[in-house]
Amino acid sequence: MIAVVGMGQLGTLLSERARAAGQDVVELRRGQRVQGELERVLVTVGEDDLSPVLASLPERVRDRVVLVQNELVPDQWRAHGITRPTVAVVWFEKKKDKPARVVLPTPIAGPWAAPLAAMLNDASLDARVIDDALLPSALLDKNVYILVSNIAGLAAPPGTTTSELLELERLETTTRVFADVLEVESRRLALPIDADMAAAAMMRAFLADPTHVAAGRSAPLRLSRTLERAERLDLKVEALRAITKKS
Repeated sequence: MIAVVGMGQLGTLLSERARAAGQDVVELRRGQRVQGELERVLVTVGEDDLSPVLASLPERVRDRVVLVQNELVPDQWRAHGITRPTVAVVWFEKKKDKPARVVLPTPIAGPWAAPLAAMLNDASLDARVIDDALLPSALLDKNVYILVSNIAGLAAPPGTTTSELLELERLETTTRVFADVLEVESRRLALPIDADMAAAAMMRAFLADPTHVAAGRSAPLRLSRTLERAERLDLKVEALRAITKKS
């Protein structure tokens, strides 16, 4: 039996894929208690709901957790006594009433990585098992992409796409936002700053989905969370603060 906690678009998709793979699935809304004998608990709630959901999990299932959120770092799960979850760094997008669309292959690390990758690959959602040691770098690449595109997009006209963030008139702002976000996320993941590698990874993602609208409705919250993290880390992030003043 598998529990899926959080029945948004991603939770619904993963529930369907688990059933297609022959698994019994119990679907839980945010706030419902996880009960029973479970092989895995897939936590698919949004970023702001993650901590209370992890805190509510029974001790007996904390070694069976699967995480799929954006903006993840290990401290978030370790704070709740979860030492080795399965983590999928999701690079496909699922919108209501539309098929999922792959941007890049989804790397997955952890004890349940192979079955989860098989479930996604069976649905033509390119996924790959990676070693646990590669997970921090994979998280960094996704965190930088999602935060830079959203936050730099806030400084651009509505509807600006990721490829347009790289055009000359917006490139300086995008570059400055990238530097601030990379500093914050590298510190959160305890990784050395490698701007060249991080920029190359971000460019691959931007160009893999060039018509994606940069700043979605979550963008203001992503900026707010990043500024809060910068405060805790005592980082200046002047480019991010300038966007806050303009917003």
